[in-house]
Amino acid sequence: MKKYCFYILLIICLISCNQHDYKTITINGTIENGANKKIVLLSFGNSNSPIILDTSSTDKKGRFTLKSLTNDEELYAIKVDSTAEIWFVNDTKEITINANLKEYKGYTTKGSVASESLHQFLRKFDSLSTLKKNNQNNIDTLVKQKLKDSIINIAKDEKKLIDKQIKDYCNASIGSTKSPALKYFYLFYANKTAALNENEIFKLTAAACTQFPKNTQLQGLKNSLSAIVKSNPKLFLINESATDFNYKDTANKSITLKSFKNKYLLIDFWESGNKDYKQQTNYLVETYRLFKDKNFDILGISLDTLKMPWQKAIKQDSLVWTQVQDTLGFKSDVVKKYYLSSLPYNVLVNPTGKIVAIDIRGEVLREKLKELLK
Repeated sequence: MKKYCFYILLIICLISCNQHDYKTITINGTIENGANKKIVLLSFGNSNSPIILDTSSTDKKGRFTLKSLTNDEELYAIKVDSTAEIWFVNDTKEITINANLKEYKGYTTKGSVASESLHQFLRKFDSLSTLKKNNQNNIDTLVKQKLKDSIINIAKDEKKLIDKQIKDYCNASIGSTKSPALKYFYLFYANKTAALNENEIFKLTAAACTQFPKNTQLQGLKNSLSAIVKSNPKLFLINESATDFNYKDTANKSITLKSFKNKYLLIDFWESGNKDYKQQTNYLVETYRLFKDKNFDILGISLDTLKMPWQKAIKQDSLVWTQVQDTLGFKSDVVKKYYLSSLPYNVLVNPTGKIVAIDIRGEVLREKLKELLK
């Protein structure tokens, strides 16, 4: 029955898509400790929903053969029962995959240059991830032992270094490959493991779609990320240039981003009657005191439409940093460009004018400033 389905699929594709150069790909190999197991061949035309292209069973020695029609170079996978996917690229007509169900990560691919590059990427990524996990366990142990902050901070710095190595490795892999399937996999995997943030993934995916406009997998990933952009667009302000403005402060002096040149600046949107902001005021005042002499400043942008409540709140809450008022409130163009929908809200801008964090407050803000202002 399976053979009939395959030939029917072949005829349909040849009739409806005769302008494409379809070919048959064969995947065979051996699954050690996997005798008489169901095995499936998967495609990822849509990044959210894998498509089953073929099914089979391993024989009593774990051997298998799977076949499918293929056109463009794409990411594929085989899956044995409920085990993790074994990834490969269909860059040749026949690929041999050997794996061991008791040692999944030790699988090998033969006959496919792109698949071997993918396998090398996974080995390196897994090695770095193991280092990161061990480092985090070490940090947790040091914290439980209540050792000095200086000792714990050394371990935290090591973790940041590993995070950077993982990020750099992903970026290098994505940028260097000329294979659309590998580029898709590296992007997909970096997104899945949070090695890169959504903003970085979205930009790199958009660039990849321009480079490979006909690749359906890259386009599918871009469409998925576009939905995230629409639901929470402010996430994608990260690494973008902060929108400039021109306000008058309490002394009627013009204030723009250039007024804080060469400093880290927290642009803090607030309103005098906002209870959530009131609860955070004391902590923000203390944060300003701790970092104001370390190349850091705060700009408060009030969305109060009336002057008196704004001025009264500044005095009562001891908001001693630069304060300006946007009397248009939520109708302001600046509010729209920063995707502000509720208060309190802030963005952290680096000395070059790039946004490095959004909606960051409390201890998270202090930790971020400690990291940036070393």
